[in-house]
Amino acid sequence: MFRPRGLFYTDAMAMKPTDPWNRPVFLHLLRIRFPVGAWASILHRITGVILVAAVPATLALVAYSARSPANFQQVGGWLASGGAGVGIALVLGALAHHIFAGIRLLLMEAGLGEGLPVARSTAWASMVGAALVVVAALALFWIR
Repeated sequence: MFRPRGLFYTDAMAMKPTDPWNRPVFLHLLRIRFPVGAWASILHRITGVILVAAVPATLALVAYSARSPANFQQVGGWLASGGAGVGIALVLGALAHHIFAGIRLLLMEAGLGEGLPVARSTAWASMVGAALVVVAALALFWIR
C-alpha cells in the first residue's frame, strides 16, 4: 500500500501543516538536530545577509574618511581598536564561508560531489575553512 510521507497542507487557506496519520508535528527548531549540510546552507544564507549589511557600513566609513586627512586618521584609529578587529575578522569569516559554501553549491549543481559522504565532507570543509580564516585574521590583527 502506498503511504505518502511527510507533512501535507490539507487546508490551503489555513496553511497549517497536518499529518494524514495524526502524528504530532514537532517544529521546535532549537531542539531539532540538523545535519551538517543543513548547517552549511543556513550559514550560507546568514553570511549573505551579514555581507549585505556590511556594505553600507563600509561605504559610510570610506565616505567619511575621504572628507579630510583628519577624518582619515580618525577612521584609522577606529579600525585599529580591538572591537573593530574582531568585527573585521567576523566579516572576513562571513565572506570566506559564503565563498566556500557558494563554490560547494556550484560544484554540486555541476554534478560533482553529489553523494552524501562527499556532501558532508565539503560542508565541513567550508565551515572549517571559514573558521580558519577568522583565526588567521584575528592572529594577524593582534600580531601587528
